[in-house]
Amino acid sequence: MSAVWPETGQEPVEVVFGRPVYPFAYNAKLYRPVILFGYSLYETTGSATAQVNIYNGGDTGGQLVLPISLGKSQSAEDWFGPQGLIMDVGIFVNVASGTVNGSLFVHFTGLSRNPSGP
Repeated sequence: MSAVWPETGQEPVEVVFGRPVYPFAYNAKLYRPVILFGYSLYETTGSATAQVNIYNGGDTGGQLVLPISLGKSQSAEDWFGPQGLIMDVGIFVNVASGTVNGSLFVHFTGLSRNPSGP
């Protein structure tokens, strides 16, 4: 039983208690409520540290939920299942310093907080 993400046609990477969980680019914003189930990030240059901050909101004015520090060539992964973290305003990921790549893993709740957005 898998639900395709209607906006991309992408299959979920996991189904947690009947809720499909999708990978989401770390450098995009979501202006709708989601449940954050996890992340996988890594520092890409191999020569610098990085700081990544994940906010419940559309920008750095939102509530800081996860400050993540990465050393040179370091990766960080975390999984918050089975409940996940409710991001009731949306998600904003700020790379405060350094260079990173990776994904967040989210479940879309279907409720929109931004009438003009997705």
